[in-house]
Amino acid sequence: MIFFHWQVNNDLAFTLDIKDLYSQFNMKKLGYREGTVDTDGTFINSLGGKSYLPLYRGVAGSKDYQFDLPENTNLFAHYQAEHISTESIASRYIVRYKRQGEVNFYYAGVELEFAASSLMLMLDLEHLSPELRYSNNWLDIVLATDELDLDKAMQFTLGLGVNYTF
Repeated sequence: MIFFHWQVNNDLAFTLDIKDLYSQFNMKKLGYREGTVDTDGTFINSLGGKSYLPLYRGVAGSKDYQFDLPENTNLFAHYQAEHISTESIASRYIVRYKRQGEVNFYYAGVELEFAASSLMLMLDLEHLSPELRYSNNWLDIVLATDELDLDKAMQFTLGLGVNYTF
């Protein structure tokens, strides 16, 4: 993981977060099956008798696997807008570029900070899908989807992080 934060001035900051830069997983002798499934399960043989077939026919064994996770890059630009801040709530405009594997995402949104917590509302500009994040000193919750119509959604994100200092 690489994390970089640059505070240009009091109003403008950039954050770069790269995860899974190099991640290969090797798994040895995982279960491996190859075969066919027969959902009918019965047939009438040449003598007219009813016979039952096994539901699954195939081979079982083990195989070695290697997985490579795609790189996950997040680049944020934060702009502190003094004209929309009050004494109890500070507001920030946020622009985000996210690259996951070979796919690019572009977001725009606002972050509201109050007391010891913050609420971030982001919108994926291409798919017009929302992302909502609430965080404070001990809790971080993320809720997002890739499509407003949940029946057509391919990805639904629910993240929960709890920090406890002892």
